[in-house]
Amino acid sequence: MVNAQVKVTGTVYSKQDREILIGATVVEAETTNGSVTDLNGKFSINCSRLPVTLKVDYMGMDSKLVLVKSKTEIPLKIYLEETANEIDEVVVIGYGTVRKSDLTGSVSSMKGSDIGNSHMLSLEQAMAGKMAGVNIVNTSGEPGAGISITIRGTGSINSDSEPLYVIDGAPMSKDIGSEVGNPNGLSSSVFNPLSSLNPNDIQSIEVLKDASATAIYGSRGANGVVLITTKSGMEGKPVVSFSTYVGVGNVSKKIDMLQGAEYLDYMAHERQDEAYIQKYDSLQSTPFYDWQDYLFKSSITQEYNIGVRGGGKTTRYSMSAAYTDQSGLVDNSGFDRFTLRSRIDQNIGTKAKMGVNINFSKTSQDGVPSGGSKDTGADVFQQVLSYRPANVRFNDKDILDSGDLTDDYNLQTNPYDYVTTVQNRLNTVRTNANLYLQYDIIKGLQFKTSYNVDMVNTNKEIFFGPNIAAGASKHGIGVNSWAKRYNWSWENILTYNKVYKKDHSFNAMVGYTMERNNGRNFSIETWDYPDAYVDLIGGNVGLGLNIQAPSVKEYTTSLVSYLGRVNYAYKSKYLFTASVRADGSSKFPKGNKFSYFPSAAVAWNVHREDFMKSLKNLDELKLRFSYGRTGNQGIAAYSSLSTYANVYYSFNTVSGIRPASGLKPGIATSSIANPDLTWETTEQFNAGFDVSLFKRRLSLSVDAYYKKTFDLLLAKPLEYTTGFSTMMYNSGSLENKGIEFVLNSINVSNKDFSWTSSLNMSFNRNKVLNLGENSALTFNANNVYSEAFILKPGQPVGTMYGFIYDGVYQYKDYKNFYKNNDPAQGLLSLEQCQEIYDRAKNGEETLVLMDGQPKYANDVPLPGSAKFRDVVGDDNNITTDDRTYIGNSEPKFTGGFTNKFNYKGFDLNIFLSFSYGGKLFVTNYFPVSGYNNRNILKQIYDDAWRPYRDSNKWPDYTIDSYKNLSSSLFVEDGSYLKIKDVTLGYTLPSAWLKKANINKVRIYVTGQNLFTFTKFNWYDPEVTSNNPITAGKYHFVYPSSRTFITGLSIDF
Repeated sequence: MVNAQVKVTGTVYSKQDREILIGATVVEAETTNGSVTDLNGKFSINCSRLPVTLKVDYMGMDSKLVLVKSKTEIPLKIYLEETANEIDEVVVIGYGTVRKSDLTGSVSSMKGSDIGNSHMLSLEQAMAGKMAGVNIVNTSGEPGAGISITIRGTGSINSDSEPLYVIDGAPMSKDIGSEVGNPNGLSSSVFNPLSSLNPNDIQSIEVLKDASATAIYGSRGANGVVLITTKSGMEGKPVVSFSTYVGVGNVSKKIDMLQGAEYLDYMAHERQDEAYIQKYDSLQSTPFYDWQDYLFKSSITQEYNIGVRGGGKTTRYSMSAAYTDQSGLVDNSGFDRFTLRSRIDQNIGTKAKMGVNINFSKTSQDGVPSGGSKDTGADVFQQVLSYRPANVRFNDKDILDSGDLTDDYNLQTNPYDYVTTVQNRLNTVRTNANLYLQYDIIKGLQFKTSYNVDMVNTNKEIFFGPNIAAGASKHGIGVNSWAKRYNWSWENILTYNKVYKKDHSFNAMVGYTMERNNGRNFSIETWDYPDAYVDLIGGNVGLGLNIQAPSVKEYTTSLVSYLGRVNYAYKSKYLFTASVRADGSSKFPKGNKFSYFPSAAVAWNVHREDFMKSLKNLDELKLRFSYGRTGNQGIAAYSSLSTYANVYYSFNTVSGIRPASGLKPGIATSSIANPDLTWETTEQFNAGFDVSLFKRRLSLSVDAYYKKTFDLLLAKPLEYTTGFSTMMYNSGSLENKGIEFVLNSINVSNKDFSWTSSLNMSFNRNKVLNLGENSALTFNANNVYSEAFILKPGQPVGTMYGFIYDGVYQYKDYKNFYKNNDPAQGLLSLEQCQEIYDRAKNGEETLVLMDGQPKYANDVPLPGSAKFRDVVGDDNNITTDDRTYIGNSEPKFTGGFTNKFNYKGFDLNIFLSFSYGGKLFVTNYFPVSGYNNRNILKQIYDDAWRPYRDSNKWPDYTIDSYKNLSSSLFVEDGSYLKIKDVTLGYTLPSAWLKKANINKVRIYVTGQNLFTFTKFNWYDPEVTSNNPITAGKYHFVYPSSRTFITGLSIDF
């Protein structure tokens, strides 16, 4: 017997305005049987029987389940409500929440699901490129390495320029991996404090950008605020989630260097090295090494997450555990993390509520030396490229009969020895705990008190053996360092909410907060390791025969704050917000401890006006304007005070500053006081609008801003006669101004297929306005390029400074190379030119430049030398006065473009990130441009000027005079377009899973960092220095990897 089908018809409307919804999907629950509403909002669907449950969906609206019991209910009228993810989405702001429709400030949001689905090691990596005005750049490709975050440009110079991070209301310490000794300037990249968080625990992230949003955080809000909310429990039966993935990564790019046979030709025939000429034939039969192929390996990433959420009407809970392990691209590098999280919220009666949130993490980062300088300070990735590919020696074969290392080995080390014998490990244990009590005093009046603790223990172990360059001079160096942090904060907030006569909505908040930060750093270094221990891998400093005086630093800082905010809305049309915060910091001297940070904002929901109702395609139009002040106290403790340190006097017997026989200890002033030191302050104006069209299929948010920071906290250079090098003081100002926008679109939405897009772009312009007593300040790029960066009024932070490269001196630039020294008669033959060149090189002939060709400090350079532009005057003479601005690290614009596709159970996510206009000063060139017996870049070897060939690309690599001069020759375009993430997933039909009591199963594959379109010649242009002044410095960083991941997630 066959059951007759039942035809169910109806119309779908918007509940808010009773308008019909075109393109809504209506599906019989738990089946693929469905229909789509037509131009009149109507649908028709044939069902097998009654009763039946229909699932109705429409973009921008909450899904709805409709139970149809009998034919008498047909035709149906179904009303959908605007989803909370759109106009009335609840946005977390400082010390509270607000509906998105009532928001007056500039805030960017990101859902936890988008963070977790990115499968990145840290949440900042998941955020990168997806929020307008938020620039997130790697400092290294090393697992667990640091990330630089700037919001609306560089807002400070010497002070902290990173945003404030607040997790579930508690501020987070950011310096947990700093100041843990690194000998010879060698270290792994800066530790990333947020890498201790499990991205899968995140419910949402809000980034507060304008002053009306950040001023409530006062002295810590000048560089923006990142609010992180973790997942909480929910009412209902427990939901158990499990996810896992595994990934394989490989270096995303290879640098083209000379290979073994080419290198031997280069040394013997081009550099005419006598040793290589003599050994040329015998070396042909020795092993050749491509160090990039030899050392770089596949990295393996694996992660496991399990969590449970649930609760009842009075108790809600959320718990999770996760383990992540990522090996590096070279041996002895990697990162692993174990996290535990527990959150419980408990109602106490009808008026009170309390909860506790505990996060525990244990991370371990193994790093190889990177970012070093040169010679004995060179690092693994410098040696990978510069160490010779032929005539290779390993450490146990580099010892002469005398027991000393060969001369060249004191400067260079086989990179394999660095990787296999150097230890550089950072271990961190961190516990965050938050306890709160909330009480409803009367209707609308609520008091909340919370106590937050952040405890961090960091330990770093470093060992450089005596058989590598970095440890050779001291016969091995070992360092152990510890950093401990104990930070607590206590916050008390009183909030009042009231709605008068339906039209007047009022919210007021006052609060009092206290916090204290305690830190202790301890570091000890030993050297001169007995031969029995030279091969020992480990940081046991007790084995060294000589010891340096331990370094101990302790500090305590305190902050006390009073704050208040008022929000008012009339008919949800006219919105007003005002706030003020008073901060008192122990970092500043008496009389300057307190500062005040006000803000105000207004907004107008224009679309709610009666005269706008005729615009049927306009869903939202809001105009916003704000002003506010924020501050910055991101300087070291006791910066305003005189401090003391141990010194050791020889009394004409033994010189030195460390304890040794004959040295006498004493105490001396180590820094000078500044009783006038005060807060760095930022003023910001913001104007913006939000518009949504065509049933929210198209939405646009635009903000324009102007930020001025004054009373900059700078380290003032002092005369040497004072006995001090610098003093912290306030001087100067800088500005940031820009435009940012986010464009979201629903391109296609029907029963089986949907396609959404999101584009964000940011345009920022930074400029130093003045530096007080200083006309300009210059900064080195490592210890090779002097004064390569400059701070000067009128120029942006990150400006590069040096000579403008104008090509190469050719034979035609000298009279000597023309027939009878007469240009009219033409050049001599190439063989004749080479003869004259050789005589000039040997000092047997004096060269005469053609008119208009510049000299070097009144000297005539050889052909093949780098030619620089005569910027100052017309004297055709290159001096240091001819240095000028040669680049700027700040991009003209940055952004990201996301496309999401869904077809039945399949989902595809494609994310592109881009940056245009920023420059990078590449310090890598010095050791790989023809420097003694080091390897050389293939492009320089092929394209450099030589006596037997003309070239205007690269100077003669046998001439060293240009190689350590800061010039535009070493400045490259850092623009890029990157296919950063592509994920293809499939969610199994629920009908397949019912018998196994499984709610959802999704499998997926992901490709990360797939392709980079760029003119940059090195590994990855998406990298920056930790110092904003030298943000464009690129120096032998750990390469980024191209990674492929496959994973599985299950909900029970």
